[in-house]
Amino acid sequence: FNVLDPANCPEGSVCSGHPALRDIEVRRALARAVDKQQLIDTLLLGLGTPGIAIVPTGLGVWFNDSIEDYPFDLAEANRILDEAGYADTDGNGIRECPASVDCGDRTELSLRMNFPDDSDTGPRLAQTLADWWQQVGVEVQIQVLDPDTLTSVCCPSLDFDVILWGWGSDPDPGFLLSALTCDEIPTGASETGYCNPEYDELFFAQQAETDLQARIGMVHEMQQILWE
Repeated sequence: FNVLDPANCPEGSVCSGHPALRDIEVRRALARAVDKQQLIDTLLLGLGTPGIAIVPTGLGVWFNDSIEDYPFDLAEANRILDEAGYADTDGNGIRECPASVDCGDRTELSLRMNFPDDSDTGPRLAQTLADWWQQVGVEVQIQVLDPDTLTSVCCPSLDFDVILWGWGSDPDPGFLLSALTCDEIPTGASETGYCNPEYDELFFAQQAETDLQARIGMVHEMQQILWE
């Protein structure tokens, strides 16, 4: 999700993410409208584990295994959006932003979703997500782009709403964690535009921490902050 605060838009970037995605209730609802195990079973033939934190399970002690994933629950996703004021007032199946959320001229919850054309799972993944989200009143407009074009609209242009994207990981979690710092928004390493001074403080502290257990605790706390 593109969650960039317009105040952090890099010079020369487009920064056109849907304003509703900056509302945590919208993100929580969409998270509940994803059945990760079904995606693993159908797209990966069961050969995968659900993504929970920015640090993958394969990194062993660095992964925060105390984080509890959101259960797949379309009814709860609808309830969250109802309670947050996103209603379908014209009956066209797409919710609109409430008056309390300034969505500019993008009043409907209609999201652009991009993925690279070299992704084997991209087409089915995008369509499956679109089908689930449609059931909670969120429209998805799917657009397939070649990797270079996708990079240009992503990072640091931030000219998208939702992107199917990924990072590989080093054995140490430092690189993955760095992509969510404020400093990486203008460099293009941050696809989401997320910026949280509390997170950044922990990131720089863990870089200098020489006690292994203390650093593991910091890395786990950072994952919890991102999850919340």
